[in-house]
Amino acid sequence: MISLILKYSYFLFYLMKKLFLLRHADAPFNSSQSDFDRALSKKGKEECLYLNKYFLNNPVPELILCSNAIRTKQTAEIVLNNLSDKTNLIFKQELYNSSINNLISIIEDTNDDINTLMVIGHNPSITLLSEILSPTNKHVFPEVSDYAITAKLVVLNIDTNNWFPLTNYQTSILDLVFHKTY
Repeated sequence: MISLILKYSYFLFYLMKKLFLLRHADAPFNSSQSDFDRALSKKGKEECLYLNKYFLNNPVPELILCSNAIRTKQTAEIVLNNLSDKTNLIFKQELYNSSINNLISIIEDTNDDINTLMVIGHNPSITLLSEILSPTNKHVFPEVSDYAITAKLVVLNIDTNNWFPLTNYQTSILDLVFHKTY
């Protein structure tokens, strides 16, 4: 009986995907530069260091897809400092100013052999996807819907072994991490 339960637990573990959705850290608007070239502020760098500490104590995703905007690259660099050898980081132009449908398509195109995926991107699509994938969790984690929070990491468990179709599966929030500076 115990052997059957262990085999069942092992089977269930491998039917799960874990999706990390991370909005870039604080990067103030500067009228002398393009939106794409905005760099992290001092506050943004502190937010990233806070997330780096989270990953020192938690598993790092196998694959990270990151917008190629300056602020998302800087976010990834600081968050993954001393962790980068444990993961594969890919910069994607398509994540900059991505629509929600495009963001979902990018995730759904991920190879099913990848079980843990992080997307580092921009609002509104990152927060909107967090809301779509966790509608029953918003009362427990109201910050999921807060578009103003920068460097907000939402970790979702997805009850499937396939990334496609992403929005058809039961999801639950495993973690919500952000640096409370206000």
